[in-house]
Amino acid sequence: PVQHIRAPTGSLFRTRIPLSLQATSTTPLTIRLLSSPSSSSSPSAERKTPRFLRTDLTPAASPGTSNRVVELSGVPLKRDVGEYVVGVFEQGDGGEGKEREGRCVGRVVVKVEEARRG
Repeated sequence: PVQHIRAPTGSLFRTRIPLSLQATSTTPLTIRLLSSPSSSSSPSAERKTPRFLRTDLTPAASPGTSNRVVELSGVPLKRDVGEYVVGVFEQGDGGEGKEREGRCVGRVVVKVEEARRG
């Protein structure tokens, strides 16, 4: 299941993404932005993870399960408002020194919303 997170601007958010890997797995991981507000207006735009997004890919077990988790956190700004789909992928070896992307083992949708005042 895809996890959905709301992140108000100017506030720290933190979430753990459960992966389809065992907690004992030491498979190297990478984060990739699958879609963002800028990619919807320009499909060919380079999809770099937004500056506000921090990741901790250190192997950790999810409380109460035997699955591995990674942590996402950050403080989005007003310019970051929109929806970001982030995938966690296994790193693969493409041979001849080239890295290829492995399978997607986790996904999260981060919806950055303007903070309400009041």
